Amino acid sequence: MKVERIRSFVGFAVKAKKVKIGVDNIIAAKYAPFCVLYDNKLSDNSKKKLLNKCANTFTALIDMESIYPNKNCLAIGVCERNLAEAIIKEMEDNS
Repeated sequence: MKVERIRSFVGFAVKAKKVKIGVDNIIAAKYAPFCVLYDNKLSDNSKKKLLNKCANTFTALIDMESIYPNKNCLAIGVCERNLAEAIIKEMEDNS
């Protein structure tokens, strides 16, 4: 997986303010994001809530420190369809 490309797509989404950062913000959102990336350090209860909210959404387990460094963030939801599709394509091509 090309972590640099995924990091840049997430960075574009953050700059465009088309992300939900954190489990609570993703769960509280009116609509589920198109793509959710979460870390292995996420607690079981939070993971369960996140996966229930985003049942029909692409979710991926990834090292968030390499994607969104120095932010102490364990989950990011991308709300921009084109960027989410690019992230999904990148993850599927390299899996």
